[in-house]
Amino acid sequence: MPNSNRIHIAINREGGLFTFFVIGLGAAAIYSGNSGLMLFFCALVAICILAVCLARINLRYISVERRFGEEFFAGREARIDLLIKNNGSHTLYGLHIYDTFEQNHRIGPVFVRKLEPGETATARYMCQFPTRGVAQFCGFQIRTRFPMPFFEFRKDFEQSDSAFVYPEPLDGMDTLVFGYSDSSKQLYHSRKNDSTIRELVHGKRTGKILWKLSARRQIWLESVPLRRPVPVDKPAIVVMDKEQLGSERFERQISQVTDFALKRMLRNQSGEVCIGHQTLKYGDSPQQRQELLETLAQI
Repeated sequence: MPNSNRIHIAINREGGLFTFFVIGLGAAAIYSGNSGLMLFFCALVAICILAVCLARINLRYISVERRFGEEFFAGREARIDLLIKNNGSHTLYGLHIYDTFEQNHRIGPVFVRKLEPGETATARYMCQFPTRGVAQFCGFQIRTRFPMPFFEFRKDFEQSDSAFVYPEPLDGMDTLVFGYSDSSKQLYHSRKNDSTIRELVHGKRTGKILWKLSARRQIWLESVPLRRPVPVDKPAIVVMDKEQLGSERFERQISQVTDFALKRMLRNQSGEVCIGHQTLKYGDSPQQRQELLETLAQI
């Protein structure tokens, strides 16, 4: 998007009829030699030139800034505020402001009816990001029909910003795998409950005593888990590779990890997420929360 003071003129249906009328009037004035028609034609041309000058003033001294007021989650509405300031010495009228997202999508318009010299207006619009990642905002387009409604004057300028779009929190645990941050320890699935039965060693009880089976066999037996469970108060979530799960299940996994971690943090609980060789903690500080969500947004 070019960043300049150049103004583009878009002609609507009424503007096309007006232009055709002015051209026809000029041709009639020249063909007939009528001085009255010629004066009227010159007056209309002068009005058009004046309108372009006023439109240039109306668009030249305006500035727009974005303010991200909240975190962005995929699939949920996000609020974006615009600070619109008149840096000139003339009052601005009838401004329509469009925000450009990733070069292809134009969001808006946000309408400002009147803006006095030095005044700053705040406008807001809502948008929704379909997928997680990093949202790239490219620039703005400002449109106005002041002072002539027959023509629309436009100005484009760049202002790049970026914001993280976190994964959509999705309830469920069917794709979650829990383990230890130490990769040498064996992992187990969140819903797996493997155990074995063995004879109870005196003074070394490690499982649950099977009373009925022990009475039937006349020997003390216990049920011992094959895998040591992760502590309930601080589980470590292991993010599986995309190649193992496939694209659809991988995205579901990321959404479920996000939901699980956010719910634990709301209850003032902490935990860990293992992504490859990286272990991210959450729940102890806002910085940990931000780092975790940003990592989940980009992997």
